[in-house]
Amino acid sequence: MTPAKSVLSPNLGSQFSTEPIGKQMLLYGVLEEMIDGILVITAQGQIKYANQSAQDICQLLTASRSNLPSQIWKVCVALLETQQFLPEQMFILEDEIRAEQAHNLRVRVRRIECEVNEVCLLVTIENRDRNNQSVALAEARRYGLTSRETEVWMLRRSNLSYKAIAAKLHIAIDTVKKHIKNIHAKQQVAMWREPQ
Repeated sequence: MTPAKSVLSPNLGSQFSTEPIGKQMLLYGVLEEMIDGILVITAQGQIKYANQSAQDICQLLTASRSNLPSQIWKVCVALLETQQFLPEQMFILEDEIRAEQAHNLRVRVRRIECEVNEVCLLVTIENRDRNNQSVALAEARRYGLTSRETEVWMLRRSNLSYKAIAAKLHIAIDTVKKHIKNIHAKQQVAMWREPQ
């Protein structure tokens, strides 16, 4: 079974028809602003809904915003097959995908009922590299890092080696080591200051 192409526009459809329009728009706004990709897929592989983050990830993986990436569809198929054997149990299947551009993605798939007697799959896609950068920025602020230390820390949190960080920032490896040492020292100071 290959995933079908679909227009990636919101389908707020009948499942929301009893809600006032304001709540529909609020839900739509929340989904669109989420940093994680959100897909709702039919059991046949057709995309019913994709937020902006999911569209960006689809484009990253397939060079198209409207195709369901095969890596994601494989996780969906695995969940559907598991559900056939144990139909009464609800499962969340999780897998990691690495994109060519060195993006590390975590995919979670669960079964939902999107319309009366229609089974769909809710797929959340976490861009772990982007999340690591957000954490690194928060830590930089908490620890009082300089702008250069922040650059180094963001790359280190993305699991780059000292050598890769040095090459990316055009600095010596010893300079990277010095920055990391300073960052760890500032972390220790911050930990002593925080109330337990």
